[in-house]
Amino acid sequence: MYLWDEPLPSEISNKDRRPGAVFTHINDEDKFFPLWLKHYSQYFEAKDIYVLAHNSNEEFEDYLLEGVKNKKFNMIPVHNLSWFNTTWLCQNVSMFQWLLLQSYKTVTYTDVDELIFTDPESKWKSYRDYYENFEHDTAVVKGYHIASDPFRDPPIDLNKKITEQRTRYLYDPFLDKPLITSKHVQYNNGMHTTRNLSGPLENDLIMFHLHYIDFDLIYKKDSLRTIENWCSEEIKAGFSIQNLPGDINAKKGTFLAAFLKGRKIPEKYIGIL
Repeated sequence: MYLWDEPLPSEISNKDRRPGAVFTHINDEDKFFPLWLKHYSQYFEAKDIYVLAHNSNEEFEDYLLEGVKNKKFNMIPVHNLSWFNTTWLCQNVSMFQWLLLQSYKTVTYTDVDELIFTDPESKWKSYRDYYENFEHDTAVVKGYHIASDPFRDPPIDLNKKITEQRTRYLYDPFLDKPLITSKHVQYNNGMHTTRNLSGPLENDLIMFHLHYIDFDLIYKKDSLRTIENWCSEEIKAGFSIQNLPGDINAKKGTFLAAFLKGRKIPEKYIGIL
């Protein structure tokens, strides 16, 4: 569904815009959001980091407000009664991206468990170097799951480097997503594709997806989101069903399959995140 028939104009001189902004859309992500913030704070100033906070509970809202008070990021509350409504989320992301383009040359959007970096062997010094020299309407990251063995791996310590605790990763073309843009974008659900922009697959632009880093962590997180609070149309359409509460053995099987299909994380990526 188009958000509007024609893209809204954003013909503002580049000299009046800041180089780049990054944002995410979260619902009580007390485990992954601190990691997301730490990662992207390496590449963006605090005033260029934005959080759309969906129906935060009181404790997580206090945490976010403390971060805003300490000028670590900007926060905008958004509301929808469903835990997951990907059509609504997609519209929010597309419209907020347009708003940010009024102030920024480039906008990066990622889910809270998606961390982008540039290949250490590429010509780019960092992700900041990449977006400050961005020349496309959009570009597609190369996406990998960091995989874990649900039966043998020790619990993940989110205060330590993830790549020093997990050994395998799995390339997934479904994670090749157009996450950096310089023109207004109309995303399709999940932000895996767009309706109106095209750009190159950047092999030097790596995205690590954290959904499979620790079975117990993810299973507990998913179990808090009762199925009664999901958008029923989302379930029928099969959107984001990997996040639904479900059978523990089936979910372990999914984690194990990703681990067994994966390969060793290259040494050059160890310690990056």
